[in-house]
Amino acid sequence: MRSVRYVFIFFALFAVSAQAARKPAAAPADKSAECLACHNDASLAKDVDGKAVSLHVDEGKFKASIHGSMFTCTDCHKDVKGFPHDPAPAKVECATCHADEAAAYQSSVHGQAAAAGNKEVATCTSCHGSPHEVVPVSDPASPVAHQNVPKTCGTCHSQKFVMESNGISSAPFYSYQESVHGKAVAAGSDKAAVCTDCHGSHEILSAANPKSSILSSMFRTPAPSATSR
Repeated sequence: MRSVRYVFIFFALFAVSAQAARKPAAAPADKSAECLACHNDASLAKDVDGKAVSLHVDEGKFKASIHGSMFTCTDCHKDVKGFPHDPAPAKVECATCHADEAAAYQSSVHGQAAAAGNKEVATCTSCHGSPHEVVPVSDPASPVAHQNVPKTCGTCHSQKFVMESNGISSAPFYSYQESVHGKAVAAGSDKAAVCTDCHGSHEILSAANPKSSILSSMFRTPAPSATSR
């Protein structure tokens, strides 16, 4: 009789464990919800040198972004421990996760200009958009999706006075627009060459740089002629 009782208890426990295994795991708590309770307010801002700087984070766009789908706010803003934020949180550096891309940028014409104090030069967010709204390059909405690259580069490179004040001509951008490549992209082609196909993306170098993908012939060392050997 005792053995029968043990068999019954065994099957009862087995049934309970099997039911527990079938039960879906509880969804992890949304750790960003507390932050977004305030930052989803479009009017949220702070004063910086007399100018209102928005602190708004669009909840829908953040959750649809590559960062929002993988991380919580404090994964990047690690120094935020509570509210109010005192002292103010430190600026998040993209290099914390994107070290290779950051190193390439630092050696580029953009990175070198930024290091020299140029406030108009392109930074990570200039091309990729807000870190709270970054979407994969495969997403047609991405500023760096293939078909959007000319428009994104043109944000700066089409501005004549901005470019000329930095000793650079805006003419190449307009020449591209009139080229077979530019017209094809404007017509919807996803195959025609865009800026980054020739210049690269993060490590864009001067045409005079020996490592540049567009090293100009005027800077190349001519091969020795037969008479000079």
